[in-house]
Amino acid sequence: MAGIVIASMVFGLWCWWFVAAEVPVYEVTDDAWIEAVDAAHRTAAPVSGRVVEANLEIGRWVEKGDPLVVLSGLRAARQLSKEIERREGAGKRLVVLDSIRKVTEEGANAARLGDRKELERARADHQAAVADGRLASAEVERARQLHGEGLVSDADLERAGARVAQTKAIVLSWEAEIVHLESEIRRNNSERSRALAEIDSRVAALEVEEGIAGHGSAELASELEERTIKAPISGWLGRVSPCRPGSVLMAGDLVAVVIPDGDLKVSARFRAGPGLGRIGSGQPARLRLHALPWMRFGQIEAEVVRIGQETVDGLLSVECRLLSDSQHSADLQHGMQGTLVVEVDRMSPLELVLTLAGKSRSRPGGDKTAALGSGGRR
Repeated sequence: MAGIVIASMVFGLWCWWFVAAEVPVYEVTDDAWIEAVDAAHRTAAPVSGRVVEANLEIGRWVEKGDPLVVLSGLRAARQLSKEIERREGAGKRLVVLDSIRKVTEEGANAARLGDRKELERARADHQAAVADGRLASAEVERARQLHGEGLVSDADLERAGARVAQTKAIVLSWEAEIVHLESEIRRNNSERSRALAEIDSRVAALEVEEGIAGHGSAELASELEERTIKAPISGWLGRVSPCRPGSVLMAGDLVAVVIPDGDLKVSARFRAGPGLGRIGSGQPARLRLHALPWMRFGQIEAEVVRIGQETVDGLLSVECRLLSDSQHSADLQHGMQGTLVVEVDRMSPLELVLTLAGKSRSRPGGDKTAALGSGGRR
């Protein structure tokens, strides 16, 4: 009787637990890993070339801008040197031509000023000669009147007439001189303008040459810069190319993966069938590392923070943040792989059995354990 009573009590307690208790339901995947919160940077060779220097060591800390690999660029370096010399030579000749133009322009301005003054003097002398001519003509008229009255001799009248003729000749000579000076000034101005235009043409040609050389040197400098492959960010070298000095890198070949220093997160991929709609933000999760037995090193506590909006190849991407109070005796590093267990629901054992039984009937002949394992429910 005692045995029957004890068995009845145990069976009753088990029935109560089977109907009323709640057990957690998990989604599990073996496709999980630890990675840096800030994305790791893949550095590839932008151009093809032969390696002349390589500073690639797994686990080495690099600062942003540190050279990782230097590719050969002797031809570009020689051409760059020539383009720089060409640009500097054009610049020096431009300085000389600017000085020549300045001196030429100053001389032309001074010559124009001298020509203008000389022309003004000639015009002033011409005006004075015209005034003398008017005065001589007036004196001739008075001498003729006085000669008619017998007050002036024939010789005085002839002298007055000769003076008129002389003043007319002087006026004509100054008019010819003015015409000659104006023609000379136009010719000189034309020659000076032509000389300045030639200098300006040479300056323009040198400026074009300097610009072409500068553009070419900039392109060559950029090409040489591309041949020095530098670290895009500060971090640790997590994966490196096995290139050595003398080997050849093709454009697009991976050089290194730089892992930034900072917080870590857990990324995982679940099968979309059972995981889609059941995994959500805020759900607790645990990560068990493949390389470190969890019975010895413990499990890593985490929490789901992001779920992919669409599936890729039937897989759903999930991200979890590591909880600060997680107890784990190993040093976590980027790239560690493991199994992620996410608690998606809580239900009684009876509901769980009925759910699994319904799924088994809906797939006759199928594997009844398909819900377990990677991406399955436990």
